[in-house]
Amino acid sequence: MAKSHKVLVYVEGKSEVIFFKQYFNKYIKDNYDINIECIEGDITSFKRNIQRGLYFDYKEIFVLRDLKTEKKGYINYYCIENMKNDFTTKREKRFLYNIGRSYKFIVVSNEIESWALTYKRETNNRSECHYREMYTEFNCSKKTLCMKRYTDKLKKEELKFEINNNKSFKYFMDKLILCK
Repeated sequence: MAKSHKVLVYVEGKSEVIFFKQYFNKYIKDNYDINIECIEGDITSFKRNIQRGLYFDYKEIFVLRDLKTEKKGYINYYCIENMKNDFTTKREKRFLYNIGRSYKFIVVSNEIESWALTYKRETNNRSECHYREMYTEFNCSKKTLCMKRYTDKLKKEELKFEINNNKSFKYFMDKLILCK
């Protein structure tokens, strides 16, 4: 496989991994001839792996973080630009700063579940908790189960996400397509 078509997407949770591995990777491969590998982890591990040279064979790396990230002292951001600025300029362990290779930092507004719900409406409202809506929509009580049910419906073509219904999803797709 040519390096020019191999992309890494680094995410923070299991529901994101399910979205990418169970549906989105195939969608991107079939429609854009781009191979995506999705890995879950925290920023500290990601930086350590970059220093070890573990991701050298990817044309591009996308680091996706939810705007509503609140783990381990992270700030609950309201503004995408503030979050991007913090993650790409601050030198603390929990932020990216200079990692020694290029990457694209994408803020998912406001969580990956907002991308999933684009099949039914625009999902740019940052005050909503879209995972709660998924709980109701897919009759489940865990993000991972909801995402599995969602991807199953996508595979059966019972649902179709609408990239243009979420600005961060559209931004990600625009950047991803440039990797072709």
